[in-house]
Amino acid sequence: MSGTPLGCGEDFSRSLYDEHAAVLTRYVHRLVGDRQLAEDIVQETLLHAWKHSGRIRAGGLRPWLFVTARHLVIDNARSRRSRPLEVGPALIEDGLDAAPEAVLLANALAALSAEHRQVLFDAY
Repeated sequence: MSGTPLGCGEDFSRSLYDEHAAVLTRYVHRLVGDRQLAEDIVQETLLHAWKHSGRIRAGGLRPWLFVTARHLVIDNARSRRSRPLEVGPALIEDGLDAAPEAVLLANALAALSAEHRQVLFDAY
């Protein structure tokens, strides 16, 4: 990176947001397809820029922002893949609908002889 280091402080963070947030949000939104997530990632990107402002050269700011945003998108996708499925209303309803059936199945299996249960377990 060439040039002088960027400034820091409230003026720097405000100018960062004013100059780059809209275009960065459009870019990230195209990558993730979710407006709220895109805004969160842009906010995180701008926070990284503010924290590392002394190391970013003025001429390299925009590319640095886009590369950082892309890395945060990738990190977010990896983190979502590694987390277990989030429980939501649809998943809870599916579980509640399946619960009576599971009880009926368990009772039916308990009523069978050991040999008959083994045949079913082997079949499935």
